[in-house]
Amino acid sequence: MAEAFSRIIKSKHGQGLWRGARIEGTSVSVTHSLFVDATLLFGKSNVQEAKHIRQTLDLYMAVSSQRINAQKSKIYVFNTNDVITRKNFDTLGFSQECLPTTYLGIPFFVGANKLAYWKVIIDRIKNAISTWKARWLSLSGRLLLIKIVLSSIPNYFMSALKAPAGVIHHIEKLIRSFLWRDNMSEEKKIPLISI
Repeated sequence: MAEAFSRIIKSKHGQGLWRGARIEGTSVSVTHSLFVDATLLFGKSNVQEAKHIRQTLDLYMAVSSQRINAQKSKIYVFNTNDVITRKNFDTLGFSQECLPTTYLGIPFFVGANKLAYWKVIIDRIKNAISTWKARWLSLSGRLLLIKIVLSSIPNYFMSALKAPAGVIHHIEKLIRSFLWRDNMSEEKKIPLISI
């Protein structure tokens, strides 16, 4: 049924009835993203587009015999005046949430990609490092943990968002600190190679 829903949306988009959200710096617009039991719909914040989105949802429910859970469905609006926002809520029948938020673990936000959005990734790396006893691991053991575990932690985030330079620097600093600790003492070694 997801494929049928996607085709309905693409048809509305092709007719110019559902414009979606344009990706900055491109001519490409995104109308929807489907993932297992979660769906994201993107649209211009105007009443006409909200009506077409509502019609699409109603058609999908009629064809599939599935229902949309209005309590779990949210609208995220930005750069829109209050009158249009209220009309969109009335048309769609969903409640408003505020940005930033997360979807499938990835932050959704308006504006700059801030260091604060990456705190969860930095904390995961710190937690992983804190559970390992670096003093009992050989240099090759630490290098293996870095390559297999630590370097994979930010991959999912980085597949969707460009990491700010400060985040990359912070992650590299944590990894270097873990790698170059002395085996028998907690003293730092001078890094002789780059990872």
